[in-house]
Amino acid sequence: MRRTYLILGAMTLVACGRGDEGVVADSPAAAAPALTFADFAGRWSIQLLSDMSDSVLAAYELNATADGSSWTLTPTGREPIPIRAAVAGDSLELDAGPYKAASPPNVDVTTHAVSRLEGGMLVGKFESQYALAGGDSVLRGRVRGTRVP
Repeated sequence: MRRTYLILGAMTLVACGRGDEGVVADSPAAAAPALTFADFAGRWSIQLLSDMSDSVLAAYELNATADGSSWTLTPTGREPIPIRAAVAGDSLELDAGPYKAASPPNVDVTTHAVSRLEGGMLVGKFESQYALAGGDSVLRGRVRGTRVP
């Protein structure tokens, strides 16, 4: 019995003495450096998609600056909408509004989206809140974006 305890104790010491080299390399923080506004700078073709299908609910052009100032989201055939952008870790957060919806007309909308870069594309989720006379309505879906050359 004493011999078993000695063997288990020795194995524990060996295991504890290996160091942390493998632990640090496998941690998520070490694997991917935090992104910056510069990683998203440029023009993007953005589509808002249904959660249930690939139906395109709306299309926009995102114009992003490398310093995070003066970002805009331009709906097809409409004036640019100023947006607030923030980068946190591997995520890009966008907030727009209130702005006037195209449909239903003259309804105030606010939109919040969170995206990540995956294979050079922006992918994520969005939520738009419509201020309707009979009560607010919320639309949720997916974001898909590709860089415009």
